[in-house]
Amino acid sequence: KAYEKFLQLVKKQNGDVSFIENVEKYSKSKFAVEVVAKENGFVTTIDSLELGLTSISLGAGRMKVDDVIDMKAGIMLKKKVGDEIKHNEVLATFYTDNSSVLDSAKERIQKAFTIGMEKPKKEKLIRAIVDEKGVREF
Repeated sequence: KAYEKFLQLVKKQNGDVSFIENVEKYSKSKFAVEVVAKENGFVTTIDSLELGLTSISLGAGRMKVDDVIDMKAGIMLKKKVGDEIKHNEVLATFYTDNSSVLDSAKERIQKAFTIGMEKPKKEKLIRAIVDEKGVREF
């Protein structure tokens, strides 16, 4: 049902749903680079700011309003906080047409993942509710 609703939303905005229904039609980046873990353990944290800034360097965002966004560029996370990881297992794959950022992007993404020996405690998804009565714990 969610997929059908998504297609409806795309159609309402005059989007071409054929790219959703047949993803092979979508252009691919020149480079697809896997970033692997250097050790065994658990993903304890992921630095989302660092990933966002790295995405900009890949072409997936802009620093200035007139920067052009490469819709093919970005980062696909393969692991999330709490996941067990083995040495050389893929943490993420990044996509770009910019060959000059391959090494720095790989290093930045690898550093954005913190690997620890103990599985982290699961955080609450919703921590508080804000309404007319103020902020209260969920």
